[in-house]
Amino acid sequence: MRQYEETLGGAAASSLGRSPVINGETENGWNGSSPDDSSYKNHYDVIVVGGGTAGIGAAWGAAKAGASVLIVESEGCLGGAMTSRNVVSFCGLYTCTPPVRPVVGGVWVDLRQRLLDIQAIYDLPYKHNGVFLAVDPEKVKLVLDEMCADAGIDVLLHGTVVQAERHNDTIQSISVQQRRGLVTFSANAFVDASGDGDLSTLGGASVRYGDKEGVVQLGSLATRFSGFSSEARPTSKTWSEAIIKAKEKDSSLASVLHKNSSVLIPIPNTNDYVTFLATAKYDATSAASISRAEREGRKQAYKYLEILRKLEGHENVYLSQSGPHFGTRESMRAVCEYELQTDDVKSGRSFHDAVALGGWGMEYHSSKNPNWAATFDFIGGEDGMFEIPLRCLLSANTPNLSIAGRLIGAERGASASVRVMGTALATGQAAGVYAALRQGTAVVSSEAVREELQRQGALVDRKAAGQAIKPKALPHSSTEAVRTVPGI
Repeated sequence: MRQYEETLGGAAASSLGRSPVINGETENGWNGSSPDDSSYKNHYDVIVVGGGTAGIGAAWGAAKAGASVLIVESEGCLGGAMTSRNVVSFCGLYTCTPPVRPVVGGVWVDLRQRLLDIQAIYDLPYKHNGVFLAVDPEKVKLVLDEMCADAGIDVLLHGTVVQAERHNDTIQSISVQQRRGLVTFSANAFVDASGDGDLSTLGGASVRYGDKEGVVQLGSLATRFSGFSSEARPTSKTWSEAIIKAKEKDSSLASVLHKNSSVLIPIPNTNDYVTFLATAKYDATSAASISRAEREGRKQAYKYLEILRKLEGHENVYLSQSGPHFGTRESMRAVCEYELQTDDVKSGRSFHDAVALGGWGMEYHSSKNPNWAATFDFIGGEDGMFEIPLRCLLSANTPNLSIAGRLIGAERGASASVRVMGTALATGQAAGVYAALRQGTAVVSSEAVREELQRQGALVDRKAAGQAIKPKALPHSSTEAVRTVPGI
């Protein structure tokens, strides 16, 4: 018997063209029911919408706190931007200024070891402007499957949340669209880790689009290039020079190729590089807008490829993958109990209810900048870090909804720092712990959340930051060249 409500079946199924049942089976071997259906429950302690790094952190934190947890993810894999958008730069795990120190623990300790075990990352991060780890996205998919299974987390892929039932001031249940119709799940507490605020919007929580003026950052289409010869020495500097030269020779390229430079990230244990040159202005909440951006991005990718093939050792380079989706840096943002201020980030402010640390600079991508170049402002006062209070993760008008990742309460400059995947992992873990502790109408103190996070090994404040490490330069880059190109 199925353990959750399904609103489509029977005659409706036949009307959709499903094969008739013959002796309990269909002509194609399916009898209208799947044994996988019974593995899901009607009700969970915590439901997490979104299976990116924020959602993984939330689900892991909630499960470790003893909650039954379901992740609902619209893609065919977990990992979010890292696996479905080829954002292979794992930013936000470390401070960006010397001494470079880890600022994420807990769930990251578990994930890091698993990634090291299958050579999906190197032991030390790279230094560009910020400090980041390069990851192999295909291996990440497998690791996250295993990590969730080991933690007892249920995962529903290929499911899009399309409805949320609200009663008084709390979310009661969600309806998830799958190809067979709608399925409904209820929970005591929810975490919105969707990136675009899907659950918050549908559940009647307070949200806004972009900053207070409704402005959002540019998005980029990650492009993976392969086929470099042994003579190739790909660097941000040489690529940028080639792009500028090509645009000077052919002025029509300027209207198609906006960016002149981007970081080049080597995929671990391969000869491939990922870059974020293809960039567009779009509204991630509009299918029409993002459709146009996807088309523009693919056109840009091949134009850049034509230019790069003129470099030594690049003659046989080819585009092995784009996206598959555009990497959105900003869209909807939750209205939370506290909005992290730009000055909080710049000054490295501490909070009594701190539940996570940030270490990434304020990296902002704007079409107002010449050649759409990103800016990167270092942050965090003397130690290069800032604390993130629990109040930034709590919906202002929906008590059983916590927020994780780039959705958290933060104004423009602060959001440009906290949006990255490493910080999302940390805010996710904190949001998940809060959700696990908030069962029923119980009031959860920040002290209780901090205590449970510390038990899980999370780095909740600057006193807990890790020991200093020494990052390495990107391949083929001199120390000077590492700092040449702004932003990621």
